[in-house]
Amino acid sequence: MNKTDLETIRAKLLARRDAILEERGRSFRRMQESTCDVAADPVDRAAGNCDFDVAVGQASIEGEELVAVAEALARIEDGAFGLCEECEQPIGDKRLLALPSARYCIGCQTALEKAGLDPLGA
Repeated sequence: MNKTDLETIRAKLLARRDAILEERGRSFRRMQESTCDVAADPVDRAAGNCDFDVAVGQASIEGEELVAVAEALARIEDGAFGLCEECEQPIGDKRLLALPSARYCIGCQTALEKAGLDPLGA
């Protein structure tokens, strides 16, 4: 991977990190709002509980993605970016440009998924 592509990926990861942090703030506000409403009506309470559950699920997904982005940025800094964590062979440039947080080459990712061992889906 050339230096220009690596800088493009780094910029994408930083932008994604900022977007996730912004969305996390909105998710946490939604969780607070759904727990602050004390509704007397059972239907309103159920709707509030559903909103809370959705916000918690979204925050969890955002947290996992934030970790994946941070790990990819760390791999760029330490020079390990672009190498499959399973077989240590290069991950294809097209895959990295499409999914900068990818940890595995296509072959290893497929094998992990088939074995039901897909740790983070990247």
